Amino acid sequence: KGDKDDAFISHDVGEGADEKRQLETHENRGDSDSMNSRIDDLADSATAASAITPPPPSFDPALRSPIFFGYTDQPLRQAWHEEEQNQNIEQAKGDEIMKRKIKQKELAIEEHTKDAAVRKQRRVEKFRKLQELHDSARQKRESELADLLETLSSVEYTADMRDGLIRQHNIDAAAADLASNTELEQMMKRHKSRCATDDEKRKSMEKDLQKWRDMESTAAPAGQQLEKAIEKEIKHCTVQLEKETKGLDEAKEKLDAVQEDLLQTTGNRLRRKQKLGSAQRSLLLFVESNVGEAERLVQSALQELEDHEVLLHRASHR
Repeated sequence: KGDKDDAFISHDVGEGADEKRQLETHENRGDSDSMNSRIDDLADSATAASAITPPPPSFDPALRSPIFFGYTDQPLRQAWHEEEQNQNIEQAKGDEIMKRKIKQKELAIEEHTKDAAVRKQRRVEKFRKLQELHDSARQKRESELADLLETLSSVEYTADMRDGLIRQHNIDAAAADLASNTELEQMMKRHKSRCATDDEKRKSMEKDLQKWRDMESTAAPAGQQLEKAIEKEIKHCTVQLEKETKGLDEAKEKLDAVQEDLLQTTGNRLRRKQKLGSAQRSLLLFVESNVGEAERLVQSALQELEDHEVLLHRASHR
């Protein structure tokens, strides 16, 4: 029995030793994998380090002392020359924008003056025709009265009848003349009011043009004045850009709605405009042209805003 117990104990001890050896083997394998991983990481780091871009010459300690890092070897005269060239380019660009803007204001004044003259001539012509119409009506009434009196001369009628006809004619003529004169007076009043409005607008435009000319002149410092004017113009350009952008969005929405409607009614023929109906094709082309025009207006507003930003930079350095 004792031998059997010893055999069992020996068997248990053998099994425990085997499990221990397995654990040690697993741990050794894990340490080996970890070591290999670290070696790979170090290799990757070395590769990455070798791939790092070398420092520029102005920051290379092999070429200069660290206290001179960032300094340039470029001669100061050359740096001044480049800065002067950049300033000349900005100055030329600003001059071009200012000339274009002044020219636009001059053309706007000319256009307004021409339009105001055309409107004035139309009002004068309309007033003349209305006056001629009233004069013709007055002459017609007087002619009708003379014909009536001549007709009555061939028949017997009393003086009271003649006086009554003349009195009624005078009453009707007075009422017609009053209505005619009132209408002519109102038209002349509107004419003078609109002429005064056009003149005030023209004077305001001319005053604004002169202000821009004075700001462009170098006879007196005008940087602050120009800066205020440009800031005002930038606000206007921003509002205009928002308006044109909104118009573009609406035009695109309209185009999408028209295309969807045509797709439902015509199917694949929408992809071939030549097979659409005349009215459908005209509608689609009209909406597409509206989108193109809206895009042009947005681009124009953007360009206007960019020009004023250049002028603002110009004003801040004057």
